[in-house]
Amino acid sequence: MRVAIASATELKSPFEQAYTQWLAAKLQLFLRNFETSKDCRGRVSCSVRGARISALGRRSYILPWPRGSRRRAPDSAMPRINLGFRGMEESRALGGMTIFLNWLAVAQALAGKTAEALDTVERALQANPAELYVLPEALRIRGELRLRRQQTELAEADFRDSLAVARKQGAKSWELRSAMSLAHMLTKRRDRRAARDLLAPVYGWYTEGFDTADLKNARALLEELGYVQERKAIERRLYGPGTRDVRLCTQALAGTALPFGVTGESPA
Repeated sequence: MRVAIASATELKSPFEQAYTQWLAAKLQLFLRNFETSKDCRGRVSCSVRGARISALGRRSYILPWPRGSRRRAPDSAMPRINLGFRGMEESRALGGMTIFLNWLAVAQALAGKTAEALDTVERALQANPAELYVLPEALRIRGELRLRRQQTELAEADFRDSLAVARKQGAKSWELRSAMSLAHMLTKRRDRRAARDLLAPVYGWYTEGFDTADLKNARALLEELGYVQERKAIERRLYGPGTRDVRLCTQALAGTALPFGVTGESPA
């Protein structure tokens, strides 16, 4: 992304500069780096004003909203957000509509407007059926909202559907988030072993990105479940101090492919 932004700057093309900053803003939202996304969105606005690219400018109105919802009620920003959606509809460019509605639902939920958020996520699920790549996240968000309303069976069904779709797509980021939501539910149900066995293999697949919000949250839950401490003990028994093989230890902790007779006891 940094290379793309640098190239656009070198070209001195307002459209290329706006578009690369727009993509960067979306990427930072995916990573949940809300303030960085907001900075990128501001640079989109500057480039758009210079080039009069109204469609892209209107889309940018939607981007920083999840963070802003923590500081003020959604009502004050809704005219601007609606302008963004209207711009997309007028240009008949519906690509991205599902993920934008997902973000709006999250913003409404953070502001305590659960009923409105549920309506929005249902709209997201119908907005553009071709956008299957964001279906797991839309289902997960609906599950979280249903859980708020104590609709536990429906919430669990959404989490499991989200997980199944993410696995079918090979979408590891969505799989991690879905596994986290379901693992939290299982933990509250006092089914700690099931929560750990669900989340540990997904977390263990990763070999980088451990400074991102999702992986930090996953590690925190696994620490709560006793997984991280147990994994370190198995690493020492397998390879000695100072060594690390995440996938092998994950398999050992999940009770499969146990090498050299090593076993790990699950937490209660």
